[in-house]
Parts: sequence; C-alpha cells; structure tokens
Amino acid sequence: MEALAAYAKSAGRLLVVASPLSSADPNPLVAPWGMHFLGGLVLDPARSQGVDQSDVVVEDLPSVNPVDEGVGRLEFPAGGGVAADRGLRDGLTVSVLARTSDRSYVAPHPETSIAFGPDSVPGPVAVAAAADDSRVEATGEQRVPGVSGPRVVRTRVVLTGADTWLTNGFIDHLGNRRLLLNAVGWLAQEEPLVAATSRPNLSRPLPLTPERRARILVVTVGLVPGAIVGAGLVVAALRRRAVR
Repeated sequence: MEALAAYAKSAGRLLVVASPLSSADPNPLVAPWGMHFLGGLVLDPARSQGVDQSDVVVEDLPSVNPVDEGVGRLEFPAGGGVAADRGLRDGLTVSVLARTSDRSYVAPHPETSIAFGPDSVPGPVAVAAAADDSRVEATGEQRVPGVSGPRVVRTRVVLTGADTWLTNGFIDHLGNRRLLLNAVGWLAQEEPLVAATSRPNLSRPLPLTPERRARILVVTVGLVPGAIVGAGLVVAALRRRAVR
C-alpha cells in the first residue's frame, strides 16, 4: 500500500477496483485523492437485473469526464458504495462517474440483512468516481539539456465499488467494456484513444428493470386503453350533440 501511494503521488495512475466481498481496505490508497469506499452492498429495487436487487443497472452517468464518454448504461453486480469529498484543495478535481437511482441504498451488513435499516445509506449512491490532481513543482522538467525548470505533476485515479463488472461474465454487458477502455485511456492521458473507443454500439439493449416494467404497465394498461376510451366518449358526445 505504501509503495502504491508513493507511486500515485509521483504522477502515478491507478485503477482501483474495490469489492465489498474483500476484507482489504482501499481507502488509505484513494483517500488522498478525495474518494472513499463505503463498502456494504448496493441494492436498487428500481433498477436491477432480474430478481437480484444487487445486480444493479446504472443509468445515471452525470460526469463530463471522458471516462463516461459514450457510456449509456452499466451493469454493476455485487458492488459497494463510493463517496466523493467536497471542499477539495486546489488542483484536485473529483468526478462521480456513475450512481444509482433514488430508490437505491447501501446495506452496511449484507451478511445479516439486506433490508433498508436505520444505518443504511440512502440513494442515489455513487458506484464509480475519478480524481485528477495536478500541481506544479519548481524543478524536474528538462527541455534544454542541463537546465531544469518547473514541471506539471499529474495524478489520476479511477475507483469503482465493484469488481465483478469487468469479469468475463459481465464485461460485454451494456457499457461495461467501454467504461473500462475509457478509464484506461484517460488514466494514460490518451484522450484520442478515449474518443476512438467511445463510438456508439449498433446494438443498445434496454434491460427490463422493475422501473421500466412499471412504466410499460402504465402505458399499455392505463394510458393507451384510457386514450381509446376517452376518444370514444368524445366521439359519442359529439354525435349526441349533432343529433340534438
């Protein structure tokens, strides 16, 4: 951990993939960059895949960070929460890359209960964040042999609260692969690579989450039949008025 922290402070680049299933604590590594891993288990009754509320479909990608470029949706199963600090020092920018719906929450002790309780963290919950820290050091840049001048030192860190999303079973689900490629390109400061890998897919699947099922039910059972009945009533009323 000390070696990684020293590397990051010396203009290093880190992709930190945390997991609530691990006993390791990534916070000493990411805390200097304004991020914290909350742990627990993120559940989203509104946006989940199938009956497993921990298999979260993430549709809120609020950042203008290039890591989110071209990413429409993500599938983050068995993940923990992430927090981004406020009131950061000059030169440090932290972006929330992905967050869950308002109905989501973090169950802090999933081994005993996944129900929402008094110690649960209410949503929306961030599940991925990125930090960019740039500063100027007095010496270190040598553009002319033998002459040392000021240099810009930049550290970049990407943190996700889950690790299963980039395994073979999920990497091709929704925008998971694109998020990974974008993150690697951004960390390496290869912004043209991010643009090249962020072209929209020809296929854009829509996962049938509980939220989307409810909307379909309202439209098909409520709005459409209601509109037909309403139109029929209007026509009948107009005919009666014409007869009178």
